[in-house]
Order: sequence, then structure tokens, then C-alpha cells
Amino acid sequence: MKIAYAIHRFYPAVGGAENVCLKLAKYMAHEGWDVRVFTLNLDQSWEPSLKNTEQLNSILIRRYRWDFKMYSYYISTSMLIDMIKENFDLVHAHIYGFYTSDAAFISSKLKKKAYIITPHGFHYLVSGSRKFLHTIYDKLFGRLLLSQAKFVTCVSKTEIPIVKRIAPKARVVHIPNGVDYDRIRRGCARSFLNKFDLTKPLVLTIGRVSWIKGFDRWLRVANKLKDYTFVWVGPLEDATLLKKYELPKNAIYLGRLAEKDKINALNACDVFFLPTRYEAFAIVIREAQACGKPIVATDLPEFKGVSGIIAVKNGDINQYCKAIKYAMSNRRIGLEGIKEAKKNDWKNILLKYKKLYKLAIKQ
Repeated sequence: MKIAYAIHRFYPAVGGAENVCLKLAKYMAHEGWDVRVFTLNLDQSWEPSLKNTEQLNSILIRRYRWDFKMYSYYISTSMLIDMIKENFDLVHAHIYGFYTSDAAFISSKLKKKAYIITPHGFHYLVSGSRKFLHTIYDKLFGRLLLSQAKFVTCVSKTEIPIVKRIAPKARVVHIPNGVDYDRIRRGCARSFLNKFDLTKPLVLTIGRVSWIKGFDRWLRVANKLKDYTFVWVGPLEDATLLKKYELPKNAIYLGRLAEKDKINALNACDVFFLPTRYEAFAIVIREAQACGKPIVATDLPEFKGVSGIIAVKNGDINQYCKAIKYAMSNRRIGLEGIKEAKKNDWKNILLKYKKLYKLAIKQ
């Protein structure tokens, strides 16, 4: 069987949706599926610097230049034409409201093939003309897309009522993001501390350097808690933030690390800190849970009921500081998340998707 994935950015670019799509593509290829990925030629900095065609093991990646764009809606007619020509059994689109998901839907309807979409959250931080355009999109095209998809898979339960509000007839399935539980647990804390010459107590943040991930908040908290070492790991998406803000001596930006070093970092930290403004459901939350670390995170609807989290009012710097101090003194809080992480091992999540794919093709 042949499966097509559609996503706005893909490997080597990283992000929540990008990582999930890569995990699915690798697994389905390993299971014997013919896997192809249709994406835009966008690197981590949203520049067209990647190869147009690339083979990743047995996965064929096709990247397309865009003809024009409106905000983050990049339109590529050549991608749509190629998807219509492609002979696939199922297409799985990632991220609601992006052109790649819309092109995948149109091609699936024309070819009468199964279509699945994972929204990966709904961007409620937009305002002004962008908010108006989102509302129009939801009513005119989003409702049709969600209603006619074989399944809409939501990574967090808070997405479900949003999907149902836009498209009451949508067939929604909750499949959370997973974690490589055993591999994460095998990390070496001492190796990370020695390699980067770091001292404890250590507060770790993993994510893209961007406004939405709260890089500015991280710096402000580090400035107030000078007795702790603050480490940020992740690709540089917005270079202006590093130019705009001066890093205090106890704040260290390590950039994007090899997977082994990232796993070691998770095992080495005393507290995991996520000052994000918005998330669909951060995979790093599951990874910190697997290591039994207390998590201080923004109080977002997506994190309701998640074990091991100390939730803080969105943007309250003083409360972030208090929560980190409390977590340092009560690290057993993190142990609550281990069982939850183990339950959401990628092995279990990927099997759910495989069963869903087969069901969607049969219907």
C-alpha cells in the first residue's frame, strides 16, 4: 500500500508536527508501506535552501517552491498537480489551515482516496486581519475538509471541541503524541554535564528559539534566579531574539543538539521549564515525564490533567520563578509523570495509527 504525507515543513526541519510526521513515515516504511512526503522547500529559518528531491532510507521526500504566499499560507501549484498525479491509497495531512493540508484534501477528493488530518492545534493567538481570515477559512473550507476527512486525529483532548465547533460531523479520534520511553530513560546525566561543563541545579528548556516558545520569558526568569543554571536546547528559528536580548551569565543557549545529547540533557536537569505561549501538545513534555522530572509550564488548556506539571499563569514571570523554586525543593512531583509517559510510548501510538490507516482505506 502507498501512503502520502503532506506537511508544510519536513526533515531536516524540526518541530512538533514535523517530528510526528517523520516518526510516522519511518514506521510505516519499516512496516512495508510505500511512503512519500509532499512538503514545501522550507528549512528551519523558513528559507528555500533544501534539495527538491531527497531519499531518506526508503522514504521519498518531494519539496516544492511556492508561487506566492499570504502570511504563513504558502501556495504551490506544482505540488497540487503532482499530488493529483500520484497514485496513493491514503494521504495523511499535518497541520490544519496550511496549504499543504488543503492540497492533500483536494487531491484525495479528486482521486476518491482516504484522507486523514492531524490539526496539531489551532492557533488562537492570531489577531486582526489574520483572525478574520482564519474565521472565513473555517466556515468556507475548513468545515468541508474536517467533515469529509475519514478521521481527524487530535493530539490533545482540548482540540476535539474546537474541531466539533467548526465541523460538527467530523469523525474525531484522540491519539496523543508519543515518547521513546526506553531510549529516553537510558540517557546519561553526567555525560551531558561534563561535555558542556555545566553545574547544577539545572533548569532545562527544549524548543525552537522563537517568540511563541517564550524565549524572552526564559531570559527574564533566568535573570531573576541567578543561583540556577538555565539551559536552552533547540534550533535557532528567530535570530533577532538573540540579537535583541543579552544572555545573563547563568543562561546558556546550546543550539540544536544531537539526539543523544538531548536525551542526556533531559536526564541531567533538575527541573524542566516550558514558558511557551502556545502548544498543541509538546512532545518534550512526554520526554521530561519519562525521565521523572518536575515540569514547570504555562497553564494552557492542552496541559490540563497532565501528571507532573506545575501550571503557571501565561506570562507571569514571578510565578514562573516561584514554581521553579518549589519544583527544586519537591522533585518527587516529577515521578507522577513516569507512568503516563510509559503508557504513551511510541510503540503503542504508532500501532494505533497503523490500525486507523487500514480502517480508513477499507471504508
